[in-house]
Amino acid sequence: MGAVLYGAYVVVFCELLFRVLLSVEPIGRVIKGRDDESSSRLDWVQRHRGARAFGGQYTFDVHHPIRGWAIEPGIRQLKVFDNRILNSNSKGIRGQVEYDYARPPRIQRIVILGDSYTFGDEVSDDETYSHFLERRLPHTEVLNLGVHGYGQDQMLLYLQHEGVKYQPDVVILGYVWFDMFRNLSGFSNYAKPTFELSNGGLRLRNVPVPDPEWMLDQEIHRSKTYDIAVMLFERVRWKVGWNHTRARALARGIFDELVATTRQHQAVPVFVYLPVLTEIANTQLGMTADERFLHDYCLERRIDCLFLRDRFVAAQRRGETFNMRSHWFANGHRTAADGIADYLKTKGLITAETSTIAPVPKGTFR
Repeated sequence: MGAVLYGAYVVVFCELLFRVLLSVEPIGRVIKGRDDESSSRLDWVQRHRGARAFGGQYTFDVHHPIRGWAIEPGIRQLKVFDNRILNSNSKGIRGQVEYDYARPPRIQRIVILGDSYTFGDEVSDDETYSHFLERRLPHTEVLNLGVHGYGQDQMLLYLQHEGVKYQPDVVILGYVWFDMFRNLSGFSNYAKPTFELSNGGLRLRNVPVPDPEWMLDQEIHRSKTYDIAVMLFERVRWKVGWNHTRARALARGIFDELVATTRQHQAVPVFVYLPVLTEIANTQLGMTADERFLHDYCLERRIDCLFLRDRFVAAQRRGETFNMRSHWFANGHRTAADGIADYLKTKGLITAETSTIAPVPKGTFR
């Protein structure tokens, strides 16, 4: 009996101690990691304490029960990202254009999935690569289904529940190397769905995703001792490489389902490797390890796959200057659109002829 009471005292003491330590900002920053579910949730709670909405940088987010968060529908001329302009249509797709699910006659459709680089953080609606791509391909509609912070699991769900309704001819996955690690966690920007690999394929977890009010109300009941254990365990898994192995296996499973969904709806999947940050300036001959992973997958599955790093490197040799501190600016999106348009036409996936886009002066960001 004494041992039981002693054990209970130890558990209560640890719980109270960890709650105090995590609530002290300098100490909490040292304890918390960057790539685990508990740390991400605690950071979100701290940013939203006393609030009942997403708030923060992305004031245009709304809760989504399947994908975690989505772009608020019906936004008009919202100033974001240092006076960039954001609009969204009635379905939450970036821009003001409304798209019927039924594809118009003699129009080809491209649906693009991706994260903040596809969505267009730090640029306006008319500066995203989806916008430039549509201008390069007359008689083609390009639907930007990118959402900041998405993992490939959320992109798959967006395609399955909404994207395929638009009857696309081509589905493009805007691939950013770190998105696969978002697939591992049930919390990143906010609570999100996850997939587990099973013998029958993928098994969906964490759906429906609870709303922010519920998440904030439940925080007091969550064990901080358990959170500390999760943080320590995840640090070990990252250090020994387990999470890298898990992430690649899970990404392949998600890609398989994305490709199958696309082909079931008579569309062509295309994977596009988007170079980001310092990758843009990497002049390495041959493929990087991150590029090689996607290349090997596409080669094995016979999927059209485009790598854009050479486009960015060549543009810099001509005097172009790109933002490597955060997201692309307009000239980065234009460079990506040019590469994608040329690839789609060369492969015969889109038959529209090239149109002209006014050039961006060399050496400028926007």
